Amino acid sequence: MSEVPVKSVKKALDILSILLFEDIERNGVELSVLSKKMCMPANSTHNLLKTMSACGFVAQTENSRYIAGDKCDQIGRANQVSGKHSSETFKNCIIGLSESVQETVVFAILLGGRRIVAAKSDSNQTIKVDSKSMGSQDIYSLPTGRILTAYASEQELSEIKSVYGAPEGQWDGVKSKNDFLDKTELIRKQGYCILNPDKFNLVSFACPVLDPEGNLLGALGCYAPLYRCPKSRQKLILKMLKQTSETLGKII
Repeated sequence: MSEVPVKSVKKALDILSILLFEDIERNGVELSVLSKKMCMPANSTHNLLKTMSACGFVAQTENSRYIAGDKCDQIGRANQVSGKHSSETFKNCIIGLSESVQETVVFAILLGGRRIVAAKSDSNQTIKVDSKSMGSQDIYSLPTGRILTAYASEQELSEIKSVYGAPEGQWDGVKSKNDFLDKTELIRKQGYCILNPDKFNLVSFACPVLDPEGNLLGALGCYAPLYRCPKSRQKLILKMLKQTSETLGKII
């Protein structure tokens, strides 16, 4: 091993490299195999894996093998959005949708339990909304946030709750765990989320952006003042939002 300031960090990163690059299909790697590859005692390897698992970078399969965790997926999604090739096409899709519906469009991703706006295209029409107030909202108050929450894994959901607290009392209509499960199941079944109106007197929409395997890449959202968004226009915006979401899922 080359000289590094903190060898334990180097060992953890070497383990992660094995899980990422030698088990691309995520079939899982046994502890004994990892220990042998690392030339380390099983208990030392296990302790590193437990720490990495607690931080979300490693997970275990049902048969107790180790795979890359949700944090690795989140990093991958962020890289896909910011990648040189995909970002230009991605940006054009976002701008194209905003120009077509003449409203503001956002694309949000989940990183470390937080809703992060990865892209935004403002419309040419003025909307009198305090952007700082919108940015400070909890994840449960926004359609894109609800999409991210509805499609989150158990580990990601735990991170969301550690950042924003439990949804009970924050998500309208959610007073118990069963209420939350019902709400998120409905979102997945519908394939969209809409608030009409939300607390800013806007009609706000969001659709999941899924890759070809059905994994969540992010949430595509749009909002418009209620006064210029009758039912007929809401249907049109939602239709275009779904179409763009499908396109993004193929190019990101």
